[in-house]
Amino acid sequence: MVSFGGVCCSHTINQLKQSNIHTNSPDDSDGLKHLYSPASTKYYQQIDKFDKIIYIYNDPLLAILSHFNRKWAFAQHKKITKDPLLKAGVCNSYIEFEKHTISTGKDVFGCSTHFEEWYNYEHKKPILFIDVRDENFEHQIQTFLNTPVTFKLKQRNSNKNNCKDAMIALYDDVDTKIKNKLQLLRNHS
Repeated sequence: MVSFGGVCCSHTINQLKQSNIHTNSPDDSDGLKHLYSPASTKYYQQIDKFDKIIYIYNDPLLAILSHFNRKWAFAQHKKITKDPLLKAGVCNSYIEFEKHTISTGKDVFGCSTHFEEWYNYEHKKPILFIDVRDENFEHQIQTFLNTPVTFKLKQRNSNKNNCKDAMIALYDDVDTKIKNKLQLLRNHS
């Protein structure tokens, strides 16, 4: 199970563990849950322990807000990017991060880069890319794992009420591009 974080990955791992499905660590103590790339050494050292990979996706701006709410935005940015673009000072407050992102005009946090690393990699293990917001989320995982695991997803705490329109538009664009790629995968399976 892998994601850029803040997308319900830990909860999903815990649900799988309750169904006796072997997964990577929900607290990321093995360093796999938010691994920046499947081209990394850590991936090659650990991948033989698993039969399949699930990439969990959800709204990237809400994910980033979740990281800021938990006070670990900079640590998360460093986990999901090979070469972090941000300095700690930019990640000390959401307002500073938002100003920097809007002035840059792109996803400097790294959500889209993280997704692309996993999406474009030629995987030797089966991989499922899944959006938690998809109404068939549970069914897709059940089919992929061939098991009747169920998920009790909770409502998100993060919201975009205090985000500037330019920030929302930037990340809506990122979200749309990724959702379109996920749709292409579903259409080809």
